[in-house]
Amino acid sequence: MAYKRRRIPVRTGKNLGKTMIRQVLLCILLLLVIILAKKMDTAIVNNAFQAVKVQFTKDVTITGITDAGKAVLGRFKDGTTAVVASLTQGNKGLQFSTPSDVPGTYSVSKTQGSSGKTMEFQSDKEIQVYASAGGTVSEIGIDAEGNKYIKIYHGNDITSLYGGCSTTYVQALEKVKRGQMIGSVAAEEGHKLRFEIWDDGKLVDPADYIAF
Repeated sequence: MAYKRRRIPVRTGKNLGKTMIRQVLLCILLLLVIILAKKMDTAIVNNAFQAVKVQFTKDVTITGITDAGKAVLGRFKDGTTAVVASLTQGNKGLQFSTPSDVPGTYSVSKTQGSSGKTMEFQSDKEIQVYASAGGTVSEIGIDAEGNKYIKIYHGNDITSLYGGCSTTYVQALEKVKRGQMIGSVAAEEGHKLRFEIWDDGKLVDPADYIAF
């Protein structure tokens, strides 16, 4: 009795080549998602990832993969514009508010010819210090006058500084929200809150970020 051999389908070179190209393109697309993920918010990254994931779960043509890639790049482009715009001066995406509930005055610019300014808040009563925007406490230290200072990193190279504090209520690496109380300045003669905003290592004018 003769046994029939079971025939195993063999992919042709043409089909195998298409499969390999498809996998390579998908890998490149995923790599692009990973590289740009750090610059994007979670929602944008998730949407882009889902677009790529769909390509793994269905049989599509090379043209389909290319179209998906264009869609992902479009999401990244739109998202990058939104993220950058939300952190530039004058934009309300990253909102800043006054760091104290007492009136402030400008002091002389630290650098001649620079538009960067320091704001000083002084009162006969204790001054409560608030985070001007959400971020992460990057540093707490002692200034030249022996008072404490707090630095908060807000992202996109923007940092705010709160000097002259008598007491601090936060710790380094702690995440804070806009308006959260972070310290206080004692009601003593000569004590005042010194407030600055730094952008990419340069002192800037707080009025570009806050409507005093």
